[in-house]
Order: sequence, then structure tokens, then C-alpha cells
Amino acid sequence: MIRQRPVLGSALVAVVATLGGVEARAWNYQGHQVVAEVAESYLSPDVRDRVDELLRSEGKTRLADIATWADEMRDLDRPRQPSHAIRLPLTNEHYVQERDCRNKNCILEAINADLAALKDGEKTVAARVAALKYLTHFIGDLHQPLHASIDTGQQNVIFEGKEMTLHGVWDRGLIQCQINNVRTLLETAPPFDRNDVNVVSWAEESRSIARDFIFPNFNKNTNQPVVLEETYCKKFSGIVVSQLQKAGRRLANLLNANVAKQK
Repeated sequence: MIRQRPVLGSALVAVVATLGGVEARAWNYQGHQVVAEVAESYLSPDVRDRVDELLRSEGKTRLADIATWADEMRDLDRPRQPSHAIRLPLTNEHYVQERDCRNKNCILEAINADLAALKDGEKTVAARVAALKYLTHFIGDLHQPLHASIDTGQQNVIFEGKEMTLHGVWDRGLIQCQINNVRTLLETAPPFDRNDVNVVSWAEESRSIARDFIFPNFNKNTNQPVVLEETYCKKFSGIVVSQLQKAGRRLANLLNANVAKQK
């Protein structure tokens, strides 16, 4: 039985209320917090207890408290950090590790490693907490379509009067411009599939969004920033909200299936 947490609504309202006040890392900050809050509401009672135990080991109480830790680690000067993306071709081709994840340095292989650590009850608490931190963040990243596309969207655009990259629009602009639409996360509840645990299919789904919705009719062959239409935010609001919802529910599925008791 999935336990619904009554605090979800107030927690998400608090997250949404801050969306307009932070310039950077919106998908990587507020968006990730929303994903974490949604995930918590679908954890089974025993897994919720195990997650709480891991969080308490670092003085944390919510998944949202650790949702951006993986981005903070990227700021450290270390020789190797897990990739936060997978670069799939903009075709119908399926994921091929040898082609798309050389040296196993991509988000899909990082997620597999995190799941293995969480499943291993003999791992140290510190190792399992690190895996939880990375996984919470990576599942959010995987649902940002330009994190799954070989075209990363580095073209400069003008969005709501500001110049930024297309990737930046999807990282933060599309959340900042639609606070009310993000609130629908509290009100809408698509059917919940507890068996939806195929991480590769999620990556391919994100890639398909980039291919079929983001890049068509986008003029890349210009040295000038592309001016996005005034309705761009509204046009993609449904996709953004859906991806945040899916990320939260799917993260819950993975945690429910893989968080083991500490031995």
C-alpha cells in the first residue's frame, strides 16, 4: 500500500511559492524539489522509514533537502563526476551503451550504480546516502528533455525579453514563467503505474520530446539569437508539468523497489 503524506500539499506550495525569486538552477533547484516532494508521497511506509533513516544520518528530514546536492558536487574540482545527461541520437534508435555512454560515463549508468548501492544493505550508510542523493537528482535531470538529446540546446535565444540558451530556457525559464501550472501538480493525478521502472525508456521518452516538440521548426542556422514566440511558455507548460509529475512518481517506484534495510 502506498502511503499518501498529508504534508505534500503544503510542502509543494512552499516550493512553488519560491519559484519566482531564484534566477539560476530552477529545474535544477525548485524543479528538483518538486520532484522530490512528489516522490515522497508515493513511498511505501517501510521504504519511507528507511529513507528517513538515511536522511537523518545527515540531519535531513526530506528528499527535497538533498535534491540539488549532485549539482553542488559538480562545483568541486574532482577528476571524475557522474554525467547528468545521456546524449541519444535524434532518431528512433534505442539506447546503445557502446555508442551513447562511452566509458559508462552517463546518467543511465550512474543511476544503475546508485540503485545497486541502495539495494545492498551491506554498504555503509555514507555510501547509501550518497546514492540516494545522486538518484534523487538524476531522475529529475533525466526528465529534462535536453538532458537526453545529442543536441544539448546551446543555441542562444530570446525568451521573454532575455537572452539565454535554449537549454537554459528548459532548465529554468519554463518553470519560472508558469508558477500556476506547476501548482497543478497538487491537483492532478494521472494513473500511477507502480511497474514503471524502465529507466532507459524514460531517457528515450525525453529524447523523443526534444526531437518531436522542441527542435521542429527551430531555426538553428543563424548567428543571431532566435526569438521564441510569446506563447512559448504556455505552449510547453503541459510537457513541463507532466515531466515533473512522471519524475516524482518514477523516483518513488525505484526507491520502493531498491531501498534495502541496513544489515
